[in-house]
Amino acid sequence: MRQSVSGLVILLLALGCQQPQSDLKPFIAEKTAADFPGVSYPTRSDLPGPETIKGPVWVVGVDGATWDVMEPLLQNDELPNFAALMLDGAHGTLLAEEPTISPALWATIATGVPRFEHGIVNFVVKLPGEPESTTTGPLDRRAPAIWEMVDSAGGEAAVISWFGSFPAEPINGTYVSKDFDFENPKPGQVHPEEFAKILKERAQVTWRETDYEAIARTDFMQETLLDDARTMAALRLVAAETNPDLIATYFAGIDVAQHVHWRDMDPTTPSFPGDAGRDEALADVIPSYYRYVDHLLGEIIDMLPQDATLIVLSDHGGGPMGLQSAFRLRLQVLLEQIGLLAGGEGTVLAIDEQYRHDKRIWLNLEQVEAHGSVPLHSATETAADVARRLAALETDQGGPVFESIRNHVIEPEWIPGDPALTVRFAPEVLLAASVIDGDTSHEFAEVRLRRSDVSGTHRPEGILLVRGPEVAPGRLPLPANQYQIAPLVLYLLGLPQDGRMLAVAPADGGVNEHLIAQGVLQQRPIETIAAYPHTSRIDKVRSARHHPNNELTNPIEEEALEKLRSLGYVN
Repeated sequence: MRQSVSGLVILLLALGCQQPQSDLKPFIAEKTAADFPGVSYPTRSDLPGPETIKGPVWVVGVDGATWDVMEPLLQNDELPNFAALMLDGAHGTLLAEEPTISPALWATIATGVPRFEHGIVNFVVKLPGEPESTTTGPLDRRAPAIWEMVDSAGGEAAVISWFGSFPAEPINGTYVSKDFDFENPKPGQVHPEEFAKILKERAQVTWRETDYEAIARTDFMQETLLDDARTMAALRLVAAETNPDLIATYFAGIDVAQHVHWRDMDPTTPSFPGDAGRDEALADVIPSYYRYVDHLLGEIIDMLPQDATLIVLSDHGGGPMGLQSAFRLRLQVLLEQIGLLAGGEGTVLAIDEQYRHDKRIWLNLEQVEAHGSVPLHSATETAADVARRLAALETDQGGPVFESIRNHVIEPEWIPGDPALTVRFAPEVLLAASVIDGDTSHEFAEVRLRRSDVSGTHRPEGILLVRGPEVAPGRLPLPANQYQIAPLVLYLLGLPQDGRMLAVAPADGGVNEHLIAQGVLQQRPIETIAAYPHTSRIDKVRSARHHPNNELTNPIEEEALEKLRSLGYVN
Protein backbone atom coordinates (compact mmCIF):
# COMPACT_ATOMS: atom_id res chain seq x y z
CA MET A 1 0.00 0.00 0.00
CA ARG A 2 1.43 3.37 -1.04
CA GLN A 3 1.71 6.12 1.55
CA SER A 4 -0.68 9.07 1.42
CA VAL A 5 0.29 12.74 1.41
CA SER A 6 -0.27 12.84 5.17
CA GLY A 7 2.07 9.87 5.45
CA LEU A 8 4.72 11.88 3.63
CA VAL A 9 4.41 14.70 6.12
CA ILE A 10 4.72 12.25 9.02
CA LEU A 11 7.85 10.80 7.46
CA LEU A 12 9.24 14.28 6.90
CA LEU A 13 8.72 15.09 10.56
CA ALA A 14 10.36 11.79 11.48
CA LEU A 15 13.42 12.94 9.59
CA GLY A 16 13.58 15.87 11.98
CA CYS A 17 12.70 18.69 9.59
CA GLN A 18 9.74 20.92 10.40
CA GLN A 19 9.21 22.26 6.89
CA PRO A 20 6.16 21.29 4.79
CA GLN A 21 6.33 18.92 1.84
CA SER A 22 5.96 21.88 -0.57
CA ASP A 23 9.51 22.93 0.38
CA LEU A 24 10.84 19.95 -1.57
CA LYS A 25 12.03 21.71 -4.71
CA PRO A 26 13.48 20.09 -7.84
CA PHE A 27 17.21 19.61 -7.67
CA ILE A 28 18.86 22.34 -9.69
CA ALA A 29 20.22 21.21 -13.03
CA GLU A 30 23.60 22.32 -14.28
CA LYS A 31 23.56 24.88 -17.06
CA THR A 32 24.21 24.00 -20.69
CA ALA A 33 25.62 25.92 -23.65
CA ALA A 34 22.11 27.19 -24.43
CA ASP A 35 22.26 29.32 -21.25
CA PHE A 36 25.33 31.27 -22.41
CA PRO A 37 24.92 33.79 -25.25
CA GLY A 38 28.51 35.07 -25.07
CA VAL A 39 30.00 38.56 -24.64
CA SER A 40 31.57 40.70 -27.36
CA TYR A 41 34.32 43.33 -27.23
CA PRO A 42 36.41 44.92 -30.02
CA THR A 43 39.00 42.46 -31.31
CA ARG A 44 42.68 43.09 -31.85
CA SER A 45 44.92 40.80 -33.88
CA ASP A 46 47.99 40.78 -31.67
CA LEU A 47 48.90 40.16 -28.05
CA PRO A 48 50.66 43.12 -26.41
CA GLY A 49 54.21 42.56 -25.19
CA PRO A 50 55.12 41.91 -21.55
CA GLU A 51 56.30 45.50 -21.15
CA THR A 52 52.66 46.62 -21.32
CA ILE A 53 51.47 44.45 -18.42
CA LYS A 54 50.10 46.56 -15.58
CA GLY A 55 49.49 45.45 -12.07
CA PRO A 56 50.26 43.47 -10.11
CA VAL A 57 46.95 41.81 -9.22
CA TRP A 58 46.58 39.59 -6.16
CA VAL A 59 43.57 37.24 -6.00
CA VAL A 60 42.85 35.85 -2.53
CA GLY A 61 40.26 33.09 -2.32
CA VAL A 62 38.50 32.57 1.01
CA ASP A 63 36.37 29.45 0.65
CA GLY A 64 32.82 29.75 1.94
CA ALA A 65 33.06 33.28 3.37
CA THR A 66 29.59 34.79 3.75
CA TRP A 67 28.30 38.23 4.65
CA ASP A 68 25.78 36.55 6.97
CA VAL A 69 28.57 35.74 9.42
CA MET A 70 30.76 38.74 8.60
CA GLU A 71 28.20 41.52 9.07
CA PRO A 72 27.73 41.17 12.85
CA LEU A 73 31.50 40.79 13.26
CA LEU A 74 32.04 43.93 11.19
CA GLN A 75 29.51 45.82 13.29
CA ASN A 76 31.46 44.85 16.41
CA ASP A 77 34.77 46.01 14.83
CA GLU A 78 36.11 42.45 14.90
CA LEU A 79 37.21 42.39 11.22
CA PRO A 80 39.21 45.62 10.86
CA ASN A 81 41.06 44.62 7.70
CA PHE A 82 37.92 43.55 5.87
CA ALA A 83 36.36 46.83 7.01
CA ALA A 84 39.31 48.79 5.64
CA LEU A 85 38.96 47.11 2.25
CA MET A 86 35.25 47.90 2.21
CA LEU A 87 35.98 51.53 3.01
CA ASP A 88 38.74 52.01 0.43
CA GLY A 89 37.53 49.71 -2.33
CA ALA A 90 34.48 48.07 -3.88
CA HIS A 91 32.50 45.33 -2.20
CA GLY A 92 29.37 43.30 -2.75
CA THR A 93 27.94 39.83 -3.23
CA LEU A 94 29.51 37.32 -5.60
CA LEU A 95 26.87 34.87 -6.77
CA ALA A 96 27.72 31.24 -7.41
CA GLU A 97 25.88 28.94 -9.77
CA GLU A 98 24.15 25.96 -8.31
CA PRO A 99 24.95 23.25 -7.57
CA THR A 100 27.65 24.99 -5.50
CA ILE A 101 30.39 22.40 -5.98
CA SER A 102 33.64 24.03 -4.88
CA PRO A 103 36.08 22.57 -7.45
CA ALA A 104 33.74 23.58 -10.28
CA LEU A 105 33.31 27.10 -8.88
CA TRP A 106 37.02 27.74 -8.30
CA ALA A 107 37.76 26.49 -11.82
CA THR A 108 35.16 28.90 -13.22
CA ILE A 109 36.70 31.76 -11.23
CA ALA A 110 40.15 30.90 -12.62
CA THR A 111 39.08 30.32 -16.24
CA GLY A 112 36.02 32.52 -16.76
CA VAL A 113 34.11 29.66 -18.41
CA PRO A 114 31.28 27.36 -17.23
CA ARG A 115 31.88 23.90 -15.86
CA PHE A 116 30.70 22.12 -19.01
CA GLU A 117 33.51 23.99 -20.79
CA HIS A 118 36.37 23.68 -18.29
CA GLY A 119 35.41 20.10 -17.37
CA ILE A 120 35.76 20.28 -13.58
CA VAL A 121 32.35 19.18 -12.33
CA ASN A 122 33.04 17.36 -9.10
CA PHE A 123 35.53 16.65 -6.32
CA VAL A 124 36.52 13.38 -7.95
CA VAL A 125 36.92 12.15 -11.52
CA LYS A 126 36.73 8.63 -12.93
CA LEU A 127 40.07 7.24 -14.01
CA PRO A 128 40.05 6.14 -17.68
CA GLY A 129 39.66 2.40 -17.98
CA GLU A 130 39.14 1.91 -14.24
CA PRO A 131 36.17 1.81 -11.85
CA GLU A 132 38.11 3.97 -9.36
CA SER A 133 38.22 7.74 -9.07
CA THR A 134 40.81 10.33 -8.09
CA THR A 135 40.59 13.94 -6.94
CA THR A 136 40.18 16.48 -9.73
CA GLY A 137 42.97 18.87 -10.66
CA PRO A 138 44.74 20.64 -13.54
CA LEU A 139 44.97 17.35 -15.47
CA ASP A 140 41.19 17.47 -15.85
CA ARG A 141 40.79 21.18 -16.66
CA ARG A 142 40.09 21.72 -20.36
CA ALA A 143 40.26 25.55 -20.32
CA PRO A 144 43.28 27.74 -19.55
CA ALA A 145 43.43 29.59 -16.25
CA ILE A 146 44.35 33.26 -15.91
CA TRP A 147 47.89 32.36 -14.82
CA GLU A 148 48.39 30.53 -18.13
CA MET A 149 47.18 33.59 -20.02
CA VAL A 150 49.59 35.80 -18.08
CA ASP A 151 52.36 33.33 -18.93
CA SER A 152 51.35 33.43 -22.60
CA ALA A 153 51.57 37.24 -22.57
CA GLY A 154 55.13 37.08 -21.24
CA GLY A 155 54.25 37.82 -17.64
CA GLU A 156 55.00 36.00 -14.40
CA ALA A 157 52.49 34.42 -12.05
CA ALA A 158 52.45 32.72 -8.66
CA VAL A 159 49.79 30.17 -7.70
CA ILE A 160 49.73 29.12 -4.05
CA SER A 161 47.38 26.43 -2.70
CA TRP A 162 44.61 27.07 -5.23
CA PHE A 163 41.75 24.60 -4.96
CA GLY A 164 42.47 21.48 -7.02
CA SER A 165 46.08 22.36 -7.83
CA PHE A 166 47.91 19.04 -8.03
CA PRO A 167 50.11 18.50 -9.94
CA ALA A 168 51.88 21.86 -10.05
CA GLU A 169 51.58 23.52 -13.45
CA PRO A 170 54.81 24.51 -15.25
CA ILE A 171 54.08 28.22 -15.57
CA ASN A 172 56.53 31.10 -15.80
CA GLY A 173 56.73 31.75 -12.09
CA THR A 174 55.94 29.77 -8.96
CA TYR A 175 53.29 27.14 -8.33
CA VAL A 176 52.66 25.45 -4.96
CA SER A 177 49.96 22.77 -4.81
CA LYS A 178 47.33 22.79 -2.09
CA ASP A 179 48.21 20.75 1.03
CA PHE A 180 51.95 21.01 0.36
CA ASP A 181 53.83 20.07 3.52
CA PHE A 182 57.14 21.93 3.78
CA GLU A 183 58.60 19.30 6.10
CA ASN A 184 57.64 16.37 3.88
CA PRO A 185 57.70 17.50 0.23
CA LYS A 186 56.34 15.13 -2.42
CA PRO A 187 57.05 14.95 -6.17
CA GLY A 188 54.93 17.11 -8.43
CA GLN A 189 53.72 19.51 -5.76
CA VAL A 190 55.96 22.51 -6.50
CA HIS A 191 57.17 24.28 -9.64
CA PRO A 192 60.01 24.92 -10.13
CA GLU A 193 61.11 21.82 -8.26
CA GLU A 194 64.00 23.59 -6.53
CA PHE A 195 61.56 25.98 -4.84
CA ALA A 196 60.37 23.08 -2.65
CA LYS A 197 63.79 23.08 -0.95
CA ILE A 198 63.61 26.85 -0.44
CA LEU A 199 60.18 26.49 1.16
CA LYS A 200 61.42 23.74 3.46
CA GLU A 201 64.43 25.76 4.57
CA ARG A 202 62.97 29.25 4.80
CA ALA A 203 59.16 29.27 5.05
CA GLN A 204 57.98 30.17 8.56
CA VAL A 205 54.71 28.56 9.57
CA THR A 206 53.32 30.73 12.36
CA TRP A 207 50.06 31.69 14.03
CA ARG A 208 48.94 33.76 16.96
CA GLU A 209 48.39 31.82 20.15
CA THR A 210 44.93 33.37 20.50
CA ASP A 211 43.92 32.01 17.08
CA TYR A 212 45.24 28.56 17.91
CA GLU A 213 43.40 28.41 21.22
CA ALA A 214 40.11 29.57 19.68
CA ILE A 215 40.21 27.42 16.51
CA ALA A 216 42.28 24.27 17.12
CA ARG A 217 39.73 22.76 19.50
CA THR A 218 39.76 19.44 17.61
CA ASP A 219 42.44 17.57 15.68
CA PHE A 220 40.56 18.26 12.46
CA MET A 221 40.44 22.01 13.01
CA GLN A 222 44.07 22.02 14.13
CA GLU A 223 45.06 20.44 10.81
CA THR A 224 42.83 22.91 8.94
CA LEU A 225 44.53 25.83 10.67
CA LEU A 226 47.93 24.34 9.85
CA ASP A 227 47.01 24.05 6.16
CA ASP A 228 46.09 27.73 5.96
CA ALA A 229 49.16 28.72 7.97
CA ARG A 230 51.33 26.84 5.45
CA THR A 231 49.63 28.71 2.62
CA MET A 232 50.37 32.02 4.33
CA ALA A 233 53.99 31.01 4.90
CA ALA A 234 54.42 30.18 1.22
CA LEU A 235 52.76 33.46 0.22
CA ARG A 236 55.11 35.46 2.46
CA LEU A 237 58.15 33.79 0.90
CA VAL A 238 56.92 34.15 -2.69
CA ALA A 239 56.12 37.84 -2.12
CA ALA A 240 59.57 38.42 -0.60
CA GLU A 241 61.53 36.50 -3.24
CA THR A 242 59.65 37.32 -6.45
CA ASN A 243 57.64 40.09 -8.06
CA PRO A 244 54.95 38.35 -10.10
CA ASP A 245 52.33 40.15 -12.17
CA LEU A 246 49.63 37.86 -10.77
CA ILE A 247 49.32 36.06 -7.45
CA ALA A 248 46.43 33.64 -6.90
CA THR A 249 46.11 32.03 -3.48
CA TYR A 250 43.41 30.25 -1.49
CA PHE A 251 42.45 29.63 2.15
CA ALA A 252 40.07 26.77 2.95
CA GLY A 253 39.47 27.06 6.69
CA ILE A 254 36.27 29.13 6.89
CA ASP A 255 34.36 26.65 4.73
CA VAL A 256 35.68 23.71 6.73
CA ALA A 257 34.71 25.33 10.03
CA GLN A 258 31.22 26.13 8.76
CA HIS A 259 30.60 22.57 7.60
CA VAL A 260 31.50 20.96 10.92
CA HIS A 261 30.60 23.65 13.47
CA TRP A 262 27.55 25.52 12.15
CA ARG A 263 25.24 23.86 14.67
CA ASP A 264 27.66 24.75 17.47
CA MET A 265 27.47 28.42 16.44
CA ASP A 266 23.76 28.52 15.53
CA PRO A 267 21.36 26.63 17.84
CA THR A 268 18.50 27.08 15.34
CA THR A 269 20.21 24.72 12.85
CA PRO A 270 17.81 21.90 11.82
CA SER A 271 18.56 18.55 13.42
CA PHE A 272 18.12 15.10 11.89
CA PRO A 273 18.10 11.61 13.41
CA GLY A 274 21.60 10.56 14.47
CA ASP A 275 23.05 14.09 14.31
CA ALA A 276 25.67 15.05 16.86
CA GLY A 277 24.38 17.43 19.48
CA ARG A 278 25.39 21.07 19.79
CA ASP A 279 28.62 21.75 21.69
CA GLU A 280 28.50 25.25 23.15
CA ALA A 281 32.23 25.08 23.87
CA LEU A 282 32.78 25.16 20.08
CA ALA A 283 30.30 27.98 19.39
CA ASP A 284 33.05 30.50 18.62
CA VAL A 285 35.15 28.38 16.22
CA ILE A 286 33.55 29.85 13.08
CA PRO A 287 33.71 33.53 14.18
CA SER A 288 37.28 32.92 15.36
CA TYR A 289 38.25 31.62 11.96
CA TYR A 290 36.90 34.82 10.35
CA ARG A 291 39.03 36.81 12.80
CA TYR A 292 42.05 34.70 11.87
CA VAL A 293 41.51 35.27 8.14
CA ASP A 294 41.09 38.98 8.83
CA HIS A 295 44.50 38.92 10.50
CA LEU A 296 45.99 37.15 7.44
CA LEU A 297 44.34 39.77 5.24
CA GLY A 298 46.09 42.48 7.23
CA GLU A 299 49.43 40.78 6.55
CA ILE A 300 48.58 40.55 2.86
CA ILE A 301 47.66 44.22 2.69
CA ASP A 302 51.00 45.10 4.28
CA MET A 303 52.85 42.98 1.69
CA LEU A 304 51.08 44.46 -1.34
CA PRO A 305 53.14 46.55 -3.77
CA GLN A 306 51.95 50.14 -3.83
CA ASP A 307 50.30 49.92 -7.25
CA ALA A 308 48.71 46.48 -6.70
CA THR A 309 45.05 45.56 -6.96
CA LEU A 310 43.72 43.16 -4.33
CA ILE A 311 40.71 40.94 -5.05
CA VAL A 312 39.27 38.98 -2.11
CA LEU A 313 36.42 36.60 -2.90
CA SER A 314 34.65 33.42 -1.89
CA ASP A 315 33.30 30.72 -4.17
CA HIS A 316 30.01 30.59 -2.26
CA GLY A 317 28.50 31.48 1.09
CA GLY A 318 27.42 29.24 3.93
CA GLY A 319 24.44 28.39 6.08
CA PRO A 320 22.74 25.62 8.06
CA MET A 321 21.82 22.27 6.55
CA GLY A 322 18.26 21.90 5.30
CA LEU A 323 16.55 18.72 4.18
CA GLN A 324 17.72 18.83 0.58
CA SER A 325 21.37 19.43 1.44
CA ALA A 326 21.52 17.19 4.52
CA PHE A 327 21.34 13.87 2.67
CA ARG A 328 23.63 12.46 -0.01
CA LEU A 329 22.13 10.21 -2.66
CA ARG A 330 24.48 7.37 -3.52
CA LEU A 331 23.83 6.36 -7.10
CA GLN A 332 26.36 3.54 -7.09
CA VAL A 333 24.59 1.88 -4.14
CA LEU A 334 21.28 1.99 -6.00
CA LEU A 335 22.89 0.54 -9.13
CA GLU A 336 24.31 -2.29 -7.04
CA GLN A 337 20.89 -2.99 -5.51
CA ILE A 338 19.25 -3.43 -8.91
CA GLY A 339 22.12 -5.52 -10.28
CA LEU A 340 23.61 -3.15 -12.85
CA LEU A 341 26.83 -2.43 -10.95
CA ALA A 342 28.86 -5.32 -9.59
CA GLY A 343 32.36 -4.21 -8.64
CA GLY A 344 34.17 -3.55 -11.89
CA GLU A 345 32.38 -6.29 -13.81
CA GLY A 346 28.75 -5.18 -14.06
CA THR A 347 26.98 -3.52 -16.97
CA VAL A 348 27.72 0.00 -15.76
CA LEU A 349 30.22 1.93 -13.64
CA ALA A 350 29.68 4.92 -11.36
CA ILE A 351 31.84 6.94 -8.98
CA ASP A 352 31.11 8.67 -5.69
CA GLU A 353 29.45 11.93 -6.75
CA GLN A 354 27.61 12.74 -3.56
CA TYR A 355 27.73 16.50 -3.77
CA ARG A 356 26.11 16.56 -7.17
CA HIS A 357 22.56 15.89 -8.30
CA ASP A 358 23.35 15.37 -11.99
CA LYS A 359 25.20 12.09 -11.62
CA ARG A 360 27.00 10.19 -14.34
CA ILE A 361 26.94 6.54 -15.41
CA TRP A 362 29.54 4.86 -17.61
CA LEU A 363 29.08 1.67 -19.62
CA ASN A 364 31.52 -1.07 -18.66
CA LEU A 365 32.78 -1.40 -22.21
CA GLU A 366 35.11 -4.06 -23.55
CA GLN A 367 38.40 -2.64 -24.91
CA VAL A 368 37.79 0.49 -22.79
CA GLU A 369 37.46 -0.59 -19.15
CA ALA A 370 39.81 -2.91 -17.30
CA HIS A 371 37.08 -5.55 -16.78
CA GLY A 372 34.77 -4.59 -19.62
CA SER A 373 31.69 -6.74 -20.07
CA VAL A 374 29.69 -4.77 -22.66
CA PRO A 375 30.72 -5.21 -26.32
CA LEU A 376 31.46 -1.93 -28.08
CA HIS A 377 29.03 -2.73 -30.88
CA SER A 378 26.16 -2.97 -28.38
CA ALA A 379 26.83 0.33 -26.58
CA THR A 380 23.81 2.10 -28.07
CA GLU A 381 21.43 -0.76 -27.29
CA THR A 382 22.82 -1.24 -23.77
CA ALA A 383 22.58 2.46 -22.91
CA ALA A 384 18.97 2.52 -24.05
CA ASP A 385 18.20 -0.59 -21.95
CA VAL A 386 19.81 0.96 -18.86
CA ALA A 387 17.86 4.18 -19.41
CA ARG A 388 14.57 2.27 -19.66
CA ARG A 389 15.42 0.26 -16.55
CA LEU A 390 16.13 3.38 -14.54
CA ALA A 391 13.04 5.19 -15.85
CA ALA A 392 10.86 2.32 -14.61
CA LEU A 393 12.08 2.57 -11.01
CA GLU A 394 9.53 3.96 -8.54
CA THR A 395 9.60 4.90 -4.90
CA ASP A 396 7.16 3.42 -2.41
CA GLN A 397 5.30 6.76 -2.79
CA GLY A 398 4.51 5.88 -6.41
CA GLY A 399 6.70 8.55 -8.00
CA PRO A 400 9.77 8.08 -10.22
CA VAL A 401 13.20 7.72 -8.67
CA PHE A 402 14.75 9.96 -11.35
CA GLU A 403 13.27 13.21 -12.59
CA SER A 404 15.52 13.17 -15.66
CA ILE A 405 17.65 10.65 -17.55
CA ARG A 406 19.89 11.79 -20.41
CA ASN A 407 21.35 9.24 -22.82
CA HIS A 408 24.67 10.57 -24.18
CA VAL A 409 25.45 7.54 -26.35
CA ILE A 410 22.98 8.71 -28.99
CA GLU A 411 24.60 12.15 -29.12
CA PRO A 412 26.98 12.74 -32.08
CA GLU A 413 29.93 13.84 -29.91
CA TRP A 414 29.87 10.78 -27.62
CA ILE A 415 32.90 8.49 -27.77
CA PRO A 416 33.53 5.23 -25.86
CA GLY A 417 34.84 6.02 -22.39
CA ASP A 418 32.69 9.13 -21.97
CA PRO A 419 29.77 9.05 -19.51
CA ALA A 420 26.90 7.19 -21.16
CA LEU A 421 24.04 8.63 -19.10
CA THR A 422 23.43 11.52 -16.74
CA VAL A 423 20.63 11.11 -14.21
CA ARG A 424 19.03 13.43 -11.72
CA PHE A 425 17.22 12.09 -8.68
CA ALA A 426 13.68 13.30 -7.99
CA PRO A 427 13.66 15.31 -4.73
CA GLU A 428 10.87 13.13 -3.34
CA VAL A 429 13.33 10.24 -2.94
CA LEU A 430 14.54 12.05 0.19
CA LEU A 431 11.32 10.79 1.79
CA ALA A 432 11.30 7.30 0.26
CA ALA A 433 11.45 4.16 2.38
CA SER A 434 12.07 1.83 -0.54
CA VAL A 435 12.55 1.60 -4.30
CA ILE A 436 10.30 -0.63 -6.39
CA ASP A 437 12.08 -2.44 -9.25
CA GLY A 438 9.40 -4.52 -10.97
CA ASP A 439 8.37 -7.11 -8.42
CA THR A 440 11.33 -6.40 -6.16
CA SER A 441 11.59 -3.82 -3.38
CA HIS A 442 14.91 -2.39 -2.15
CA GLU A 443 15.45 -0.44 1.07
CA PHE A 444 16.37 3.18 0.30
CA ALA A 445 18.11 3.89 3.60
CA GLU A 446 21.47 2.71 2.20
CA VAL A 447 21.13 5.04 -0.79
CA ARG A 448 20.22 8.07 1.31
CA LEU A 449 23.26 8.89 3.45
CA ARG A 450 23.40 11.42 6.28
CA ARG A 451 26.70 12.42 7.91
CA SER A 452 25.76 13.30 11.47
CA ASP A 453 28.91 15.38 12.06
CA VAL A 454 28.21 17.89 9.28
CA SER A 455 25.72 20.68 10.02
CA GLY A 456 26.66 23.50 7.61
CA THR A 457 26.27 23.71 3.87
CA HIS A 458 26.71 26.12 0.96
CA ARG A 459 24.66 29.13 -0.09
CA PRO A 460 25.08 30.83 -3.50
CA GLU A 461 25.84 34.26 -1.99
CA GLY A 462 29.59 34.71 -1.55
CA ILE A 463 31.68 37.82 -0.96
CA LEU A 464 33.68 40.10 -3.25
CA LEU A 465 36.04 42.92 -2.24
CA VAL A 466 38.30 44.76 -4.71
CA ARG A 467 40.76 47.56 -3.99
CA GLY A 468 43.25 49.14 -6.37
CA PRO A 469 44.26 52.27 -8.30
CA GLU A 470 41.67 51.69 -11.05
CA VAL A 471 38.83 50.44 -8.84
CA ALA A 472 35.70 52.48 -8.11
CA PRO A 473 35.05 52.36 -4.34
CA GLY A 474 31.62 51.69 -2.89
CA ARG A 475 29.03 48.95 -2.67
CA LEU A 476 28.16 47.20 -5.93
CA PRO A 477 24.62 48.06 -7.05
CA LEU A 478 24.04 44.45 -8.17
CA PRO A 479 25.62 41.11 -7.27
CA ALA A 480 28.64 40.18 -9.35
CA ASN A 481 29.05 36.72 -10.88
CA GLN A 482 32.00 34.39 -11.13
CA TYR A 483 32.34 34.79 -14.90
CA GLN A 484 33.43 38.37 -14.29
CA ILE A 485 36.53 37.57 -12.21
CA ALA A 486 38.95 36.29 -14.87
CA PRO A 487 37.98 39.12 -17.29
CA LEU A 488 38.48 41.65 -14.47
CA VAL A 489 41.95 40.29 -13.68
CA LEU A 490 43.00 40.43 -17.33
CA TYR A 491 41.71 43.98 -17.71
CA LEU A 492 43.45 45.23 -14.56
CA LEU A 493 46.68 43.69 -15.86
CA GLY A 494 46.27 45.65 -19.10
CA LEU A 495 45.70 42.46 -21.08
CA PRO A 496 42.97 41.69 -23.63
CA GLN A 497 40.18 39.22 -23.05
CA ASP A 498 40.40 35.71 -24.47
CA GLY A 499 37.76 35.22 -27.17
CA ARG A 500 37.24 31.57 -26.24
CA MET A 501 36.35 32.63 -22.73
CA LEU A 502 33.87 35.28 -23.81
CA ALA A 503 32.18 33.00 -26.34
CA VAL A 504 30.71 30.87 -23.54
CA ALA A 505 30.09 33.64 -21.00
CA PRO A 506 26.61 34.67 -19.82
CA ALA A 507 25.18 37.94 -21.07
CA ASP A 508 26.28 39.69 -17.88
CA GLY A 509 29.77 38.17 -18.02
CA GLY A 510 32.93 39.96 -19.08
CA VAL A 511 34.37 42.86 -17.12
CA ASN A 512 32.07 44.18 -14.39
CA GLU A 513 32.22 47.86 -15.29
CA HIS A 514 30.78 48.90 -11.91
CA LEU A 515 34.14 47.95 -10.44
CA ILE A 516 36.18 50.24 -12.70
CA ALA A 517 36.88 53.84 -11.73
CA GLN A 518 35.31 56.61 -13.79
CA GLY A 519 37.21 57.48 -16.95
CA VAL A 520 39.45 54.39 -16.96
CA LEU A 521 37.40 52.49 -19.52
CA GLN A 522 37.34 55.49 -21.83
CA GLN A 523 41.13 55.80 -21.66
CA ARG A 524 41.72 52.07 -21.99
CA PRO A 525 38.81 50.28 -23.69
CA ILE A 526 38.28 46.55 -23.20
CA GLU A 527 39.75 44.53 -26.07
CA THR A 528 39.74 40.90 -27.14
CA ILE A 529 42.06 38.54 -28.97
CA ALA A 530 40.89 35.29 -30.54
CA ALA A 531 42.89 33.17 -28.09
CA TYR A 532 46.01 33.38 -25.97
CA PRO A 533 48.75 31.45 -27.85
CA HIS A 534 49.92 28.08 -26.56
CA THR A 535 47.17 27.73 -23.96
CA SER A 536 45.08 24.94 -25.49
CA ARG A 537 44.67 22.17 -22.94
CA ILE A 538 42.81 19.53 -24.96
CA ASP A 539 45.83 17.33 -25.66
CA LYS A 540 47.07 17.67 -22.06
CA VAL A 541 43.76 16.52 -20.65
CA ARG A 542 43.39 13.63 -23.10
CA SER A 543 46.81 12.19 -22.33
CA ALA A 544 47.46 13.12 -18.70
CA ARG A 545 45.60 10.33 -16.89
CA HIS A 546 47.29 7.69 -19.11
CA HIS A 547 50.81 8.70 -18.10
CA PRO A 548 52.90 5.52 -18.60
CA ASN A 549 55.08 5.98 -15.51
CA ASN A 550 52.19 6.95 -13.24
CA GLU A 551 54.18 9.95 -12.03
CA LEU A 552 51.05 12.09 -11.92
CA THR A 553 49.36 10.20 -9.10
CA ASN A 554 48.70 12.52 -6.17
CA PRO A 555 51.07 11.42 -3.37
CA ILE A 556 48.58 12.58 -0.73
CA GLU A 557 45.52 11.12 -2.50
CA GLU A 558 44.13 9.20 0.47
CA GLU A 559 44.69 12.16 2.79
CA ALA A 560 42.87 14.46 0.35
CA LEU A 561 39.96 12.02 0.02
CA GLU A 562 39.73 11.67 3.81
CA LYS A 563 39.29 15.45 4.12
CA LEU A 564 36.48 15.32 1.57
CA ARG A 565 34.83 12.48 3.50
CA SER A 566 35.07 14.50 6.72
CA LEU A 567 33.12 17.33 5.10
CA GLY A 568 30.47 15.03 3.63
CA TYR A 569 31.53 15.60 0.02
CA VAL A 570 32.31 11.93 -0.71
CA ASN A 571 31.78 8.66 1.14
